[in-house]
Amino acid sequence: MLDLPPPWHPARREVLGEVASRFPTGVDLGWREVDAVLRAAFDDHASLRRALVDDGLLTRSGDVYRRPADPDTGPGRASSGA
Repeated sequence: MLDLPPPWHPARREVLGEVASRFPTGVDLGWREVDAVLRAAFDDHASLRRALVDDGLLTRSGDVYRRPADPDTGPGRASSGA
């Protein structure tokens, strides 16, 4: 099982990126599908799912999750085209 570094730790984005890479980009997934993948990596799958959404590596709309093609344009991130 993996340990999720605290939010201030530089390795956190790298760890979350590795986990996010387990999901296809641009595909709608239900929370059960997401949790099934996350449970294999981390005991507290709900916290991991929340961290992925908070960091913009997964988006959430209701119970539907999606890995965006460009995570750097997610919430709290500046778009490179601006």
